[in-house]
Amino acid sequence: MVIVDLKKRDLWILTALIFFLIGVGLVIGFGDYKTGNPKVIGHSSDEIMVLDGSGAEITLQAYINNIKPGLEYAQAFRKSGPGPIITVSGSSSAFVTLDNKAAYSGSMVGGTKADGIGCNGALGWKVTGCWVTASGTSSEDLIPYNNGCITKKYDTENVEMSIVCIKIS
Repeated sequence: MVIVDLKKRDLWILTALIFFLIGVGLVIGFGDYKTGNPKVIGHSSDEIMVLDGSGAEITLQAYINNIKPGLEYAQAFRKSGPGPIITVSGSSSAFVTLDNKAAYSGSMVGGTKADGIGCNGALGWKVTGCWVTASGTSSEDLIPYNNGCITKKYDTENVEMSIVCIKIS
């Protein structure tokens, strides 16, 4: 019969030896993360299969190379009163007027009719931000609206409302 008598000191040494051997094995197996083999731990984009727009199965790398999504950006503003939307950058078709719209019932000015600017959702534009500049007024209420923003003082005071829209295609 074999009797193994391990003391606490022996377990510490054995644990350290196991961790050392695991570390040496990883260094031999992968090398350092910059020059090691494989350079990518896991799957590369040439190994992962995805479906393209037509439903065909292709590699992720082929999808990235052939189908590059585009990002469009547009910014515009309107000066006080229902007036024209002035495009600062991007496509003017990115914007729609939001004249005489009722604010959401839960907003600070619930139900009040207001004017503003929206992003043209029918063409794929989404709002990313709205802001107002009001001169000669104590404050200005900016109210989120479906894919845009409105303000109740827009037609009575000196206000400029700006909007930014994006479209990913």
